[in-house]
Amino acid sequence: VGEGVGYSNIRRPLLVGQSLITQALYESVMGENPSRFEGTGDLPVEKVSWFDLLRFCNRLSEIQGFRPCYSIDGEDVEWDRSADGYRLLTEDEWEYTARANRSFEYSGSDDPDVVAWYGRNSGNKTHIVGAKKENSYGTYDQSGNLEEWCWDLYRSGGVVRVLRGGYWYSSASDLRAAYRGGLSPSFQYNYGGGRLARSPDLLIP
Repeated sequence: VGEGVGYSNIRRPLLVGQSLITQALYESVMGENPSRFEGTGDLPVEKVSWFDLLRFCNRLSEIQGFRPCYSIDGEDVEWDRSADGYRLLTEDEWEYTARANRSFEYSGSDDPDVVAWYGRNSGNKTHIVGAKKENSYGTYDQSGNLEEWCWDLYRSGGVVRVLRGGYWYSSASDLRAAYRGGLSPSFQYNYGGGRLARSPDLLIP
């Protein structure tokens, strides 16, 4: 993963949100909307930390009758990989989905304007999810609009968590499917959001 080195095949069933988590969905689950760029509920939620999104995933899982994935005790987090609830993508899963079995530089195209809201075309703000072209797996905005928190540590032994995909003020080079960044998991900022994933229980049809 990262800078075109390669990425893993996904060997078990994986459900991935077509779009970024929206403000409407986040507010309906958490009872608040922390976003700077407010307007329609179809805008992606931002100013959410990695921890915020883990709590959101757990609560949405409980609402829909799935087993939550995360045990959270302060800043100590454990992921129950046998759980069937909502979670963040791993970095491998994110890149696999963003590339979508194609060799494009960005997620869905070699032309960033076709698939991404970024520094050259965004007007310095987020846009409603799904307004640009999807990739061949049917996901939107994996390049641009908002960076996406992933589960993984940025480097072994640290505390910084991975962000992928670039955002509304990024340069084109930071939108590449291979590009990776990282921030403190408690940091809330107006260019970071997330995308839901779920590993269904293999024993349930």
